[in-house]
Amino acid sequence: MMASRAKIDLRISVSALQTRWQDSPLRVYGKFPAVGQLSDIRSVGIHYINLTVPCIPVGVEGDARPIGRPHGTGIYPVEFSVQAKGPEGINDPEYLNHLERFTDWLRTRPDVEHVYSYTDIIKRLNRNMHGDDETFYRIPTERKLAAQNKTLSEANERMKRDLDAAAAAQRDLLPKDLPDELAASFAWHFEPCDELGGDILNILPLGDDSVAMYLLDVTGHGVPAALLAVTVSRVLTSRDPGASILVTQDGGDRAPTVRPPGEVAEHLNRQFPMEAQGNRFFTMAFAVLNSETRVLRYVIAGHPPPILVRQGCSPQQLEGENFPIGIAADVSFEEERIQLEPGDRLYFYSDGFTEAVNDRDEMLRLGGLIRLIEQTHQRAGD
Repeated sequence: MMASRAKIDLRISVSALQTRWQDSPLRVYGKFPAVGQLSDIRSVGIHYINLTVPCIPVGVEGDARPIGRPHGTGIYPVEFSVQAKGPEGINDPEYLNHLERFTDWLRTRPDVEHVYSYTDIIKRLNRNMHGDDETFYRIPTERKLAAQNKTLSEANERMKRDLDAAAAAQRDLLPKDLPDELAASFAWHFEPCDELGGDILNILPLGDDSVAMYLLDVTGHGVPAALLAVTVSRVLTSRDPGASILVTQDGGDRAPTVRPPGEVAEHLNRQFPMEAQGNRFFTMAFAVLNSETRVLRYVIAGHPPPILVRQGCSPQQLEGENFPIGIAADVSFEEERIQLEPGDRLYFYSDGFTEAVNDRDEMLRLGGLIRLIEQTHQRAGD
């Protein structure tokens, strides 16, 4: 019969610890039966550190291990794994209360910077199951309720791991190597409001003198929106000239021709009708810059148009308006173009930026964004 364990993560300040580390992993263990001070850290040989911690009930055993590798000084993360009696002992309110007292003691230590305990999860779940009533932010008094909380916690952790993996896959599609040989420079910033979202962007060189850029925003949030965003991005970033929708191949030895932005939008509109995507559609700003002529051709499909900052002029939003992609069949998308000048700056953004709120619940809106850009441009000029 396997015993169950709960975990406590803590970060210990070891700035005063003077020792040296070898390349092999550092092993750490805790002597729970002894009462001592976490500041009484002593190096044992080269590979070992002894952490003495307060006495906890007889029959409750535990050990500890480092999280990551220590680097001599600074903050040292440690994970305690505290054993309970029996396979379901982790749900015993008595055990949880002992664990909570141990957690509270750790938090009183001056050399402990942060503690995150399994009991924090249990208390939070107990509160959530009682309508977020703060009086229930405590250890449950019934073993059955604690077991239910544990099941929910494990399900939540599995879901979080899946979301983290999906978010990592989404980030892998963001720009990596920006074009650096053209008469233009590029920069980007991506910060989703949730683990997963429907926003995605990329910057792609097309031949020797052109570069494509897009920013799209799928309606909704979470996994469904992220899946559609990733799918569309893969279609747009295909490196195979025969499969790419960004260029046309006329055959022979001729180089591929860059497809006009309006045609790219029309292709996507046929390929991703909202009825086939769970009634989801997306907005998009798609542009192609010819670095030799400095002509920017772009299409706006329900997305906020970019903002142009020209030397000696106030920032202005460019023109452009079409249906979002997938919302209506058999529609054409009107292309816009503008002649850029040396020193021009162009800002693409999603509505999540202009809908951001401050601590007074006031939205930034387009006017606020233009003011921020203007202030930033002035500081850069100074």
